[in-house]
Amino acid sequence: MSGASDALHYKTAVELAAMIRSKQISCLELLEHFLARCDSHNAGLNAIVVWSAKKRANGQSRRTTRSRKAFVSGRCMAFR
Repeated sequence: MSGASDALHYKTAVELAAMIRSKQISCLELLEHFLARCDSHNAGLNAIVVWSAKKRANGQSRRTTRSRKAFVSGRCMAFR
């Protein structure tokens, strides 16, 4: 991970939301960052037992990213 990527987990939710709005990072990139961080720390902690939400969250972040792109490009799409 790069230094910039490592710093993401120190940002507040408000800062992360601003980064998504300004397209500095996508929903999917942010999700992948935090899932990778969980993967790297979970072996020693064994805090996450079931990863079933991982696949569901990945799909949701992809849909959100697509919806934001469509909205920004001028097409009207509802956010859920």
